[in-house]
Amino acid sequence: MAVDPRHQGRKAAAALYELVLELGEKINLPVYFESSPSVVNLYKKVGFQLLSDTVVHKAEVLGTEKDIQVPLMVRMPSKAGISFEEWRSSGYPKFGTREVSYVGGQAEKAKQQIVTKVVGLREAKSAEISP
Repeated sequence: MAVDPRHQGRKAAAALYELVLELGEKINLPVYFESSPSVVNLYKKVGFQLLSDTVVHKAEVLGTEKDIQVPLMVRMPSKAGISFEEWRSSGYPKFGTREVSYVGGQAEKAKQQIVTKVVGLREAKSAEISP
C-alpha cells in the first residue's frame, strides 16, 4: 500500500490500514507490511512489531545512489497470544479452533468492503485525472 505523495498527510493510509487490521482480526491472521523507515515508530504505537528481517531495494532498480533497506512490520491478531517470531518458529500453526468461525460471511463482507473502497479510490483518481 502506498499513498500518492500529493495525498499524504490526509490520513488515507490510516483509513486503509484500519480496514486491513479489522479484516486481520476477523479472519484471525497477522497483518504484515514493508514500512518506510521514517514511520516505523508510528506503526509501533498502534501495535505493530518490527521484525528482525528487512528487504533491500537495490539502487539500480530504484534509480538511487544507494540501496534502501526497508523495515518489515507485523501485527498479530489479538487472539494469537504469541509474537510473530514465536508463531514463525513454531511453523505458523492455526490460532485455535475459533479461526474457522470467521471465514464465513464476516470475512466475505470485509473483503467486499476493501474491494469497494479500492474501486472508490480508483474512480476518484480517474475523475481527478480526466479532463
